[in-house]
Amino acid sequence: MAEGKGYSKIYIYGISKGGELALLAASLIPEISGVIALSPIHCVWTGLAGNKGLLNRKTTSVSEFTWRGNDLPCMQSKINYLPGIWHLLTQRQIDLRYIYENPLKNFREDTAIKVENIRGNILFIYPEEDLMWPSKKAVKYMLARLKEHQWPYKAEELCYEKASHIIVPLSPKALRMFKVERKYPEECLRSRMDAFEKSLEWIENQ
Repeated sequence: MAEGKGYSKIYIYGISKGGELALLAASLIPEISGVIALSPIHCVWTGLAGNKGLLNRKTTSVSEFTWRGNDLPCMQSKINYLPGIWHLLTQRQIDLRYIYENPLKNFREDTAIKVENIRGNILFIYPEEDLMWPSKKAVKYMLARLKEHQWPYKAEELCYEKASHIIVPLSPKALRMFKVERKYPEECLRSRMDAFEKSLEWIENQ
């Protein structure tokens, strides 16, 4: 796939849903040489419908991603924003972990991303406390899965204490949704920059 096109390897980088997609794509496409997944999840989730704002969105009955025209097994969840609004009013920050943590109590193994099929190294990057979904637990699950399957490549993880879900070298206004970003802005910025620099170093060393 890469030969004769000016490059010899293909790496894929993604954050949040992009991290889920990066891992899923690499597990299905053998030409991908490695993955950097930031704040990822370990399984495929149901899709979202609606484009008139966050509060208007509803979950669908099929997966958000497909493979060769076919739906994938996916975890089902229903969006109830009332607990999120309560967190926003009482904690002055967004916290949507419950949307994912409650369904994961009945986790379906068939929805798991088959990370053991990835033909290359993986770098996991995540915050110590992720308020959007349980990325730390997801990474631990994937590391255990790789070990169980005696995966022949190398997986590394970087965890940042002073960081939010958005652990990329950008400073959007959305960062203020997270208390840690308001309380430790300089430390969180350093975490975002360090994560990006470490990603570049990781790619150079492949």
